[in-house]
Amino acid sequence: MPFVNDTDDIENPKTIDRERGIVFKRVPAGGPEEDGATFSLTWGDQEIYIEGKEVSKVSERKRDENGQFRFNLEWIIHTIDIPDNFSHSKEDVLSVISEAFGTYGEYYDCERVDSVTVSHTDNAFEFRGYYR
Repeated sequence: MPFVNDTDDIENPKTIDRERGIVFKRVPAGGPEEDGATFSLTWGDQEIYIEGKEVSKVSERKRDENGQFRFNLEWIIHTIDIPDNFSHSKEDVLSVISEAFGTYGEYYDCERVDSVTVSHTDNAFEFRGYYR
């Protein structure tokens, strides 16, 4: 089963893969949105924190045949804080992050999103321990 957006609890929306036991959630922050966003990825009993910035351009949105605006999203991840004893590889983590962002879309909604691209900075895995 792939990731799905679970917004039943409006106070606690999440993107979840029930089969693999992975939960992806946006972490509310006090700073301005243009500074980026923080997410938590709970994988089994371990938690990974991710910080990134959405760099999509609203000006590049287009209307579909029904008149709805559609757009592509791009995220650049600059922090991936994984536990020292995490049992999955960095490649696995990056793959799951891309899957989760693809389903997360535009704040737990993909209705207007054509595609989601996720990349990371070369030093994203170097910022460790900030959240622990």
